[in-house]
Amino acid sequence: MLRILLTQVVPVLLAALSTLGLAWWESRAWRWAGIVGWAVTVVLVGWLAVAEGMETRAVRAIIAGLTAEVLKELDVAGGIEYRMRDEKTMASNFAKYEKEVEDWRTRVADMLEEKLPKSGASPRFLAGAGVPGSGAVFWRYTELNVLRANLAAVLDGLPSYVARTRG
Repeated sequence: MLRILLTQVVPVLLAALSTLGLAWWESRAWRWAGIVGWAVTVVLVGWLAVAEGMETRAVRAIIAGLTAEVLKELDVAGGIEYRMRDEKTMASNFAKYEKEVEDWRTRVADMLEEKLPKSGASPRFLAGAGVPGSGAVFWRYTELNVLRANLAAVLDGLPSYVARTRG
């Protein structure tokens, strides 16, 4: 609100006062009021520009850190998927893979909720489900792939998720 007030309302108000004050420019009080008003506006707008630049850098740093974390988790999921696909008898080791997928899913959801609270990133990630109809093994395998795609979508929209948490 303050940013809108300082960047839009104050300059318009000062411009209007300056226009009205031209007739009274001969008055010493109006002259000083106009000079002080313009100086205050220049300082405030400059301060806002610096603050905006600092906030932009902070947001970029957050996005860079989260990008690294999300890419790491995508690699972990890719490793799980590769091991599941490579296994000749995936069904015999289903409990191991089920626990591994569930642990990964929980870890990523918790990380998203912690780093991007109230942004919608965690529910977006958790919206994935497996393809029913071919048994528990295939369901878990397809769920992993859907969750990976959802996490990639979160990565793609990371700037907007970060913006939602900041304001």
